[in-house]
Amino acid sequence: MVFGDLNSVHLNNDFIARPEGRSTLGDKSPSTFYAWKAKYGGMDVSQACKVKVLEDENARLKRLLADAMLDNAVLKEVAAKNW
Repeated sequence: MVFGDLNSVHLNNDFIARPEGRSTLGDKSPSTFYAWKAKYGGMDVSQACKVKVLEDENARLKRLLADAMLDNAVLKEVAAKNW
C-alpha cells in the first residue's frame, strides 16, 4: 500500500472521519486522503511511481502543445495582416 492501512478510519474529538496516522500525512484534509485512496488504493508503490511519472510527462506534453498552438495562432494572425 502507498499510504499505510488505507481502510482504517477513526473519529477525532470533532467527530470528523480522519485516516489513521493523520500526523504522517501532514496538513492534508480528509477529502484529499480519500481522493488519494480512490486513485492509488489498489496499487503498490512501484505502480504509483509509474503513474506519477506518466502524469508529469503528460502535463509537460500538454504545455508543449499549448505553446505550439499559441505560436501557430500568432503566426496565422501575422500572416493575415501582411496580405
